Amino acid sequence: MTLLKRPSFVLIIALYLMAANSAFAKGLIRDAEIESDLRAISAPLFEAAGLNPAQVKIVLINDDNVNAFVAGGQNLFIYTGMILEAKTVGELSGVIAHEAGHMAGGHLIRMRGAAERASLESMAATVLGIAVGVGAGDANAGVATVMGGGEYANRVMLRNSRVFESSADQAGMAAIERAGYSTRGMASFLERLAGQEVLPELQRSGYVLTHPLSHERLETVESFVTRSRNKDKKWPDELENKFRMVQAKLLAFTNPARAMRQYESQNNTDAYYATAIAAYRQGRIDEALQKLAVLEKGDAKNPWFKELRGQIYLEQGRIPQAVAAYRQAVALSPQSGLIHLALAQALLQNETQKPDEALRELNAARDNGEEDTPGVYRWMAISYGRQGREDLAKLSLAEEALLKGDYNFAITQAKSAEALLAKDPAARQRARDIQSAAMRSMSERKNSKG
Repeated sequence: MTLLKRPSFVLIIALYLMAANSAFAKGLIRDAEIESDLRAISAPLFEAAGLNPAQVKIVLINDDNVNAFVAGGQNLFIYTGMILEAKTVGELSGVIAHEAGHMAGGHLIRMRGAAERASLESMAATVLGIAVGVGAGDANAGVATVMGGGEYANRVMLRNSRVFESSADQAGMAAIERAGYSTRGMASFLERLAGQEVLPELQRSGYVLTHPLSHERLETVESFVTRSRNKDKKWPDELENKFRMVQAKLLAFTNPARAMRQYESQNNTDAYYATAIAAYRQGRIDEALQKLAVLEKGDAKNPWFKELRGQIYLEQGRIPQAVAAYRQAVALSPQSGLIHLALAQALLQNETQKPDEALRELNAARDNGEEDTPGVYRWMAISYGRQGREDLAKLSLAEEALLKGDYNFAITQAKSAEALLAKDPAARQRARDIQSAAMRSMSERKNSKG
């Protein structure tokens, strides 16, 4: 294993907790399909903005508020409410391009002093952990929710200056133009939000509060649209369809009753998807599976349909069927770390199952973007425990604790692992690295409080 520096995922969460209003901090959503689709939508915009898409982390906040912001460098936080509020992929992309403008313009660096002062004054939040599961917190499938606790800084931390906002608008529109898309979506989204400026602050969306609007900004965006060579260009159907599927899935998981009302009279793929998920969330399993079968017949190579089937079977205790479905999903999307993790969890639900395959899947999850996901190491510890490998089980528990910020437990487990790993120099060194990283983080935490 390579030396793990101070956990980047914990840092990201800490920055979010510092910036978010306590009334809105409900957690983060992990979902393989949604993350894949958002990356597909945003990658051309990041590239056009001069950013490396592989270096930008998109974090989805489970909250009805309409907002998005960047923090901690190239980390884009998007509220579920923002995605559900957008009318088209062009509107959502306008927000993404604007935030990319903040990143490309180095606005966060210039605001770092204010952020550090706010953290010293009011950030007492800690990361309580990460649960890997689907939808509303189930720990046995493909969506994860990260919950935070403590006192959060006031949302004024997120307020950007009008100068930064205008600059980000200009950069965002230029990026959309260079990518060959229309900027009408950015204009229409801002026009809808403009009416909130006359409302009391408590009735405004988070986006209006943290991204001050002005008539000058709106006029600039609208003027750009009229002069754009791409003003009438339609966004690609592929991206529009991904956007619709993301909306359908999010609404069905977070508000199944509303999703059923909104989609049950429609006859298209995203409507079928939404009603299948909503039926599953409401306990109508046979109906959900029937709708899913229709979707799979229409698109047999869609890994997300297989993933959903695996999730449903797993929660129903139908382990062999769940494993089969997840294996199909992995075969169709081998680069998705979250699906590898879901398959490993399904395999480990059967206590008589040999853990070798589960460990292969967990290693694949770690190697495909989930190296900072604590749950990977928790399941590794279970797998090694079933192999009778107490040494590697303790090392895995130490990895998990370090990522979760439980530094005392990380040190305890790493020391125990080190004593048992005399014949494995690389793993023994890893145990020492964990101890060093945990002690360094404890010292930094102590100094920040002092």
